[in-house]
Amino acid sequence: MTILEEVLSACVCLAERAGHVIREVQRDREGGAALQAELKDASDERTYLTCADQRAQKVIVDGLRGAFPAISIVGEEDEEDASLIEGWVAPDFGALDLARCSELFARERADKEDYSWVELADLTVFVDPVDGTREFVQGRVEACQTLIGVAIRGKPCAGAIGLPFHTAHQVDNVPTPRSAAEGLVAYGAVGYGIAGDVAPTATPPEDLRLAFSASNKDATLDDVIAAIGAQDILKAGGCGYKILRVLTEEVQVALLNLATSLWDTCATSALVAAQGGKVTTLHGNPIEHTAHGTTTNRFGVVITSAKYEAVARRTHDDLCKALKAVPSVHALLAKHLSVDVSVPQACDLVRDITGVYYTADDWSRMLAGKPGCVAAYSAADGEAERYKQSYACRIRFTPGEGAAGAVPESVFYKRVVLRDMPYAVSKAKKTPFKLTRDIHSCKVEADFLHHDAVRRYSETAQVTVALPFAVQQDVYARHQIDSRFGLILKDLRKEEGWAQAAHLDDAQLTATIRALAYFHAFFWAGEREGADPHGEVKEAVAGKVWPVATYWDLKKQPAEQVDQLPAKWEKERAAFAGAFRDEEAGDATVGPRLAALAAGLNAEVHGCDAEGAPSETAEYRKYKTVIHGDAKPANFFFRRGDG
Repeated sequence: MTILEEVLSACVCLAERAGHVIREVQRDREGGAALQAELKDASDERTYLTCADQRAQKVIVDGLRGAFPAISIVGEEDEEDASLIEGWVAPDFGALDLARCSELFARERADKEDYSWVELADLTVFVDPVDGTREFVQGRVEACQTLIGVAIRGKPCAGAIGLPFHTAHQVDNVPTPRSAAEGLVAYGAVGYGIAGDVAPTATPPEDLRLAFSASNKDATLDDVIAAIGAQDILKAGGCGYKILRVLTEEVQVALLNLATSLWDTCATSALVAAQGGKVTTLHGNPIEHTAHGTTTNRFGVVITSAKYEAVARRTHDDLCKALKAVPSVHALLAKHLSVDVSVPQACDLVRDITGVYYTADDWSRMLAGKPGCVAAYSAADGEAERYKQSYACRIRFTPGEGAAGAVPESVFYKRVVLRDMPYAVSKAKKTPFKLTRDIHSCKVEADFLHHDAVRRYSETAQVTVALPFAVQQDVYARHQIDSRFGLILKDLRKEEGWAQAAHLDDAQLTATIRALAYFHAFFWAGEREGADPHGEVKEAVAGKVWPVATYWDLKKQPAEQVDQLPAKWEKERAAFAGAFRDEEAGDATVGPRLAALAAGLNAEVHGCDAEGAPSETAEYRKYKTVIHGDAKPANFFFRRGDG
């Protein structure tokens, strides 16, 4: 049994127990008792806090901490605030059934996920004890849920939705009195589907149907609704209740207000994904669920079901492209991040590696060490690239008042979050050894550029290097696809005369060879005459790079590659039969001979055996140095100097 199975089992049990104490409060109301409630924000009726919220959260949090003392929990209500439940004692529910979800995780599915690698430290649980508190206060209790979601390293993966006031396995079966309900729980995990007491509607709509709030005061959401283009709108209060309508296939798309939080979307996102749907911001970005940073979903939330594409005739991503083009949606970037929205923005890239958006003040603190030096910034889509193995963009800054020159005019931001990149996800499934190699390369790049030795090389060689202002990296040995890197680099931009060249002229080629020669000399680890002025620094950097340079040594290639040489040679020889100029080239023994020589050649050229262990000769060590990893024209910038 995995730790995720145990935690989700606990969440399901606790959702049921929360439903019990919520119904107790409702039973007291039905008996004439006044509801203990207050507004956190007197101007917003969506901010109600009731004794039901505090009782339910206490049951859930205490239950989770009792079973998993070190677990990370983010709850809607303040754990220390018991102002509305002083003197209340929770019922004794007994032990949690940590095998409750065993049948769910025993399912065999084509999209089955392996969670055996997950540890408790990887998990964060998000708790909304009473989602739809306003509806609860106003008596529309059928729109209330308990939401308990589990995120792995920021990604929602499992969750439970408790329905305190429903019964008989039907979402709309609400008894009278309401407190007589049995309560239902729907739960699930990505890769295993959903289970529990919620069944799909018998007659799903054929036209596009949207679930949205009964009332709306935000013009931006009016614009979004128009862009969605639904033929029918189902009015539903509460975040979970809207998404529940997606899970029961009563609607294909749902839209949440602009004030929801991560505890509203963790459990619901996991269940939607488990059923084949998708949840993102209005701009189409994934919503990272982490215990740090803001908990508010400031850029909206749009949800589509697995059946959305067939009905709407466009994908979720296509929908978000349309929403991103809506002026009021685009303007959210300026409102919350101080982004220049006069041009389309690469908003998916202006996030740190955990998914938190960078604000103008974030840039100011990183680049100037204090706030106020950046008034606004722009990451224009036209200056962004989304390559197979990395995403990058140029970020231009508008200085704050009196702060001209305090920060550079622009930086170049390289972001590699592997699980967001389809090519990397494919590698993880088909050729995991290549993903391991890519991760090591990203780490080498980050560590090397960030090292003081590279700055010294740049200064002494008078070669400009795109040195980093800041580096972020999380490297995971378990489930490597979660590894991620962010490099904020010096920008070599055309306004300062920098340019690339597909083909180098004599001057460019000479400059490149000179720069590389000095690079090899500066990092020379072999024999040299006299003292080495940078020896100590270079010794430190040696542990930051590949011990064996290039991707050509056997350790970095598939283990079976040498064994396949005879068969591959025979295939090529047959394909080019008659094209060889001499008998030797068509010799059938070439493949086996290459295989026999491979290990020796590897040792001679790379100074290591097939497992990467050093086998250096004295002659090899004499000429050892650090080399450029990919010295092609695209990786060099040039500008004309004075002669």
